[in-house]
Amino acid sequence: MNVTVEFEPTVDELERGVRTGQRRRRRAFWIVIAVLVVLGFALWPLDPGGDGSLKAAIRIWPFALALGFTYQLLFLTKRLVRKVADRLCRPTRITFTDEGFRYETDLVKSEIGWGSFAKLEETPEFFILHVVKNQMHVVPKRAFGPEQAAEVGAFLTARDPAHVHAPVQGAQAGPGRSDPEERGPAAGTAQ
Repeated sequence: MNVTVEFEPTVDELERGVRTGQRRRRRAFWIVIAVLVVLGFALWPLDPGGDGSLKAAIRIWPFALALGFTYQLLFLTKRLVRKVADRLCRPTRITFTDEGFRYETDLVKSEIGWGSFAKLEETPEFFILHVVKNQMHVVPKRAFGPEQAAEVGAFLTARDPAHVHAPVQGAQAGPGRSDPEERGPAAGTAQ
């Protein structure tokens, strides 16, 4: 395979892509927020003893943590993407080959072998290539023609080390499963 596309991502597109790529993490944050709020209401009627400031601190800490996590979910991603937008929102050339992924702008050129990716994901709007937990390449599908998008989607699904999209018949899919024989030839080799 050798598919090359050129595009210029927008700030809003990058924000949506990062939010989409981090949806499991975001879901976990929302669950923690809900637990903290429930904990706060459960602690409220208890009398911890001590002076008034200690009582207030014990009753308020779950709500303060929940507020901090909510701020991170709602505003921090947007702020961080906007902070680096001048380096990311520029004419970009992406090339998908059998060996790896090439990313080029006027500022940076990067080539990453498929064995270096932790997760390869296709969504209705993006191809998201996760290098590590908080680092990803977001490639908008609008940059591809319909045939190219289908080819890249099938290629990434076949190479996804997490077996998220197309588990092999009879294999146990899910994170942590990385038997190269189950993924097919060359999928488990480091590039």
